[in-house]
Amino acid sequence: SVRIDGVPSVYVPLYMKGHSMGEFIFDNGWAEAAYQNGIQYYPKLLVGVPFTPATGGRILLHPDIRRNWPREEIAELRVVVGKFLRQIAISNKLSSVHLNFITDEEATDISGPVPDPSKAATTQTSESVEERNARLQNKVQNMIDLLTYNDTDDYLRRTSMQYHWTNRNSKKMGRPYESFDDYLNAFKSKRRITIRRERKRVVDEENIR
Repeated sequence: SVRIDGVPSVYVPLYMKGHSMGEFIFDNGWAEAAYQNGIQYYPKLLVGVPFTPATGGRILLHPDIRRNWPREEIAELRVVVGKFLRQIAISNKLSSVHLNFITDEEATDISGPVPDPSKAATTQTSESVEERNARLQNKVQNMIDLLTYNDTDDYLRRTSMQYHWTNRNSKKMGRPYESFDDYLNAFKSKRRITIRRERKRVVDEENIR
């Protein structure tokens, strides 16, 4: 926690981890790149909720701060928290700080807005093998540089994609499905038979009920 005038005002769920299991953020590429270049990727510092790939606040603010502080001051407070986390990592010789599934507002305050893809450099379709290899090598080197960078102000923003299922039956004006059978009725007969067969096999072979 972070105290302001002696009052606990900011809470961060913080873990020191020797692996990436249970995070639902797959950073194997980073770990492999670090290993190949003689950098110890683990242990690392993680801000997150175990086994919970759901976006939400991870820098938890006292209710009085959320209610009374101007937006600009809250942003500055999050920047300070980000610096403090980096200092913890440096002091304890941890490779990096990871804040998983934070809100867009938190991510923007700590690492800046999402880059505009329309301004990103595009890869030419006529790119040669040598050019492609050089481009990929440059990306790997950038990853290595970030892993060995010691400026406490620097965070790299990573945006990932999630798919969410919502209980809405398009055949009934978007009303919720009333049962699993009601859900199956949205499929064609062949697909319904396949799903029922697969579920039955799980029950019969794996004894999962």
